[in-house]
Amino acid sequence: MRKHIALAIPTFNRLSYLKANVDMILKQQLHHSTRLSLVISNSASSDGTEQYINQLCSKNKNVFCYNQMARTETENLKFLSEAVPEDVDWVWMMGDDDVLTSEHCIQTILDVIAKCDDGNFAFIHACQARRSKNSGQVRVMSVDQLCQQFGYHEMLGWMSSLVVSREIFCRATLEAHQKINQKEGKVTEIGSRYSAYTHSFYLYRHLYGVKGAFVDLPLVEPQDSEQTQESIRRWANVGMVERYFYVVDDMLALKNEGKIPNDCSTEFFRYHTFHLWDRYFRALFAELLAPDVSYEDKKHEMFVERHKAHWSRIKKIVDIIGDPSTKKLMKIRTDQSIELANLFYSTGGDNPIVMKIIYDQYNMAGVPTYPFAVAMENLPA
Repeated sequence: MRKHIALAIPTFNRLSYLKANVDMILKQQLHHSTRLSLVISNSASSDGTEQYINQLCSKNKNVFCYNQMARTETENLKFLSEAVPEDVDWVWMMGDDDVLTSEHCIQTILDVIAKCDDGNFAFIHACQARRSKNSGQVRVMSVDQLCQQFGYHEMLGWMSSLVVSREIFCRATLEAHQKINQKEGKVTEIGSRYSAYTHSFYLYRHLYGVKGAFVDLPLVEPQDSEQTQESIRRWANVGMVERYFYVVDDMLALKNEGKIPNDCSTEFFRYHTFHLWDRYFRALFAELLAPDVSYEDKKHEMFVERHKAHWSRIKKIVDIIGDPSTKKLMKIRTDQSIELANLFYSTGGDNPIVMKIIYDQYNMAGVPTYPFAVAMENLPA
C-alpha cells in the first residue's frame, strides 16, 4: 500500500543545524511506493533560514515551508499542523538540531508501519541512537502500555522520536498550542503555568488505547553530544525548569479522565536515568542551596508558597504509584524532605548541619536508577 510520510520541523535561528538535518532527510532511500514530504515552520528567524527554506521549496516539490512571525514559542506547532499536506498518512516530528542516523531510517519506520498497521495503529517511538541497544526488536502494544513499561516521558517526551498518524499529530499539536495560549499559559512572576511536555499530554490523550510500537534501532540523534549554552539559554527563557513541575498536573488530569490507573507502574515515571520525582527533589533542594539567592528572598511568601505547591505535587504522584515498597519509601522520603525544608527556614537558612543534609539529599536525587539505554532485554514479551 502506498504511504505518504512527512517530516515536520519547527525551527528558529538554527540554520547550520537545519541544513544538516534537511540534507539527510533528502538523501533518504525509499521504496518506489513511498512518498516523502518535508514541512518546515520557521518562526521569523534572522540568520538566513527564511532564504534557505524558500530556496528548498522552489527546488523541491515535496518541501512545504511556512514563514511567519511567531508570537509564542508554540506557534511553530500550530503552523506545522496547518502546513502538513492533507494526503499525508504519517508525520515524523523532528527537532531542527537533530538528524537521522542513516539514509534508511524513514524506510525502516515505514516497514514497521506496513507490518503493524491493522487500522488501530497510530504511533511509533523511533529510538534515539545513543539510547538504543540496537537489538532490532519492535515492541507493539497500546501506547498507554508502552508508557507503563518504558515511561511516559521516555515514549512521548523527546520530539524527534515521535512518529504519529497525521490526524492525531495535527489534533494534538494544535491543542497543545491552544492550551499554552490560554490563561494558564500566561507567564507570571513564578513562571509559565503549563507543562514542559504539553505535547506529550495531548498525544497520550488521543493515543490512549491505540496501538503503537517502540523500535529499538538507532534512528535519530541530536547533532550535539552535550547540551549547548545556546540551548540552555533557550530553556531558561521559557522557564523550562519550572514547567517540569506541571507535568504532574498533566498526569493528574489524565488520571481523572481514567487514562492513568491508580496503581501506576514505577517505570511510568522514568525520566532518563532516574525518576521524575528525583528531578523535582533536585530542583527544590538546589533552590534552597543556591548561593546567589539571599535567605530573605528564599523566605519570601511567594517563594515558600511555590515550594509548598510543588511538594504537594510530589505527594500526589506518590498516591498513584502501584508498587507498595516504592510507595512507602516515597511517602517517607517526601515527608522527610518537607520537614527538612521547614527546618531550613526555622534555623535561618545557614545552619551547617541542615545545609549538609540538604546537600546530601540533592546528591542522592541525582544517583542513577536506570541505565541510559531504553532497553527491551529482560522485559516480558
